[in-house]
Amino acid sequence: MDKGTEKLYDVAIKAHDILFSANTVFPFTLIPDTITIDREKVTIVHRPFFRMAKIVSVRIHDLLNVEADVGPFFGTIHLTSRYFLNNPESINFLWRSEAAKAQRLLQGYIIAQQEKVNCSNIPKDELIVLLDDLGRGTSD
Repeated sequence: MDKGTEKLYDVAIKAHDILFSANTVFPFTLIPDTITIDREKVTIVHRPFFRMAKIVSVRIHDLLNVEADVGPFFGTIHLTSRYFLNNPESINFLWRSEAAKAQRLLQGYIIAQQEKVNCSNIPKDELIVLLDDLGRGTSD
């Protein structure tokens, strides 16, 4: 097997490591939307109707900013990437704790990417703890 094929296998296998996943809260969304974070990308699935979906995937490397709006019960995540600067992607009606955790993980990943840290060989559970800690603000 050549190096390119081997690297593709390695990336594909590691992309199946789900670091975080959350669904929006019923009944505020009749058909729940989903946010999933893996080692390579963040995916938001909007489901406007049964058997319909709008799927948006963004490489972690392309994220520029992640914001969380949290209230007493629910939260919203807003993602800004290189490719939708003027139209951030959002997912509403997550539980407050899930919105905050997603924001911390993604912010930690953005910082790690900017510092050119290779996260691919860090074990999944350890990576989640490290990214969460790195993305944690002083007000958390």
